[in-house]
Amino acid sequence: MISITTSVSELQKCYTTLDATVEGYRNLVGDLAAHCVVTGAGETESMRHDLSLIARAVSTAPVHGLQDYGPQLREWLAGYGGTVTAYVADLEHRQAAAARAFDELEASLAQADDDHDGRIRSTVDNLRTISRTPAARAIRDVLRNAAESVEQSVEQIRKEHQLTIAQFHTEIRALQRRLDPGEAETGKDHLTRLFTREEIQEKIRSSSAGAFSVVLLRVRGVRLAAAHYGSEVAAQVAAAVGVRLRNLLPVGTAIARWSEEEFVGVMQAGGGGGPAYTFCGSLAEQLGGAYGCLRNGKTVRPSVEIAVCSVEAGARDAPEYVLERVETALMRI
Repeated sequence: MISITTSVSELQKCYTTLDATVEGYRNLVGDLAAHCVVTGAGETESMRHDLSLIARAVSTAPVHGLQDYGPQLREWLAGYGGTVTAYVADLEHRQAAAARAFDELEASLAQADDDHDGRIRSTVDNLRTISRTPAARAIRDVLRNAAESVEQSVEQIRKEHQLTIAQFHTEIRALQRRLDPGEAETGKDHLTRLFTREEIQEKIRSSSAGAFSVVLLRVRGVRLAAAHYGSEVAAQVAAAVGVRLRNLLPVGTAIARWSEEEFVGVMQAGGGGGPAYTFCGSLAEQLGGAYGCLRNGKTVRPSVEIAVCSVEAGARDAPEYVLERVETALMRI
């Protein structure tokens, strides 16, 4: 027999769970609106206003009408993500330009120091040479004393100038660390956050949650950085690419260092928020360019070129078939 009391109790539990879920959804949308970051000079202010309107509508909408707001929220998230990504890319471009300007200023100061020092020393040597000639016998002592006095003064000026350069160099390094904290100080610790090739292969083999996308990247320039600057700089470049890639891909994406110049990311199908070719093109544009790295206490900026493609795996595709497509795609990019 079916107990009416038990049925009512179970029904009450279902309603309680439903109420909690709906309340959680409404709170989530409200928190998004409350904590949405406004970037730049109001670039995302209108989008924050739109999300606030959605949040207010969701807070008063009947349960059966909540599903109507799903497409609006997804559209807002896609637009906001694109706007913020473009804003961050612009900040990184400005940061790279500022770092280059600091490097050029430092190099100019060092070059000026060398040029003036050489000219003055040449003049002092000429004075000593003249003092040894018969024609300068009457003023020989004066010339020698003048040469020694100038030389001592120049040496003192040189020491003070070197101290100024050293202090300025320290200030530049501090500013560069503030401008470029994610790249100039990247190291092997960031690489440990990535899966290995074997681990990502096993993750693909064990995927059983339906369709997913595999993003494939080839980073041309890592080997060249190793040849020009050494393996430590190459590791910093790869780590910086990995860090920036993690920030650009959707939260929860599994990212692996497939090989020395290859990265692989596994995310939910449609995680790019639009057509695959558009998403891949955006990744290539934002990841390519110069990366700030430290070499012997100085900043070097090796450049990389990024090639990106994706493999879309259907819910019924065999894992080995997906891995075969990944291998083939990586050979083509």
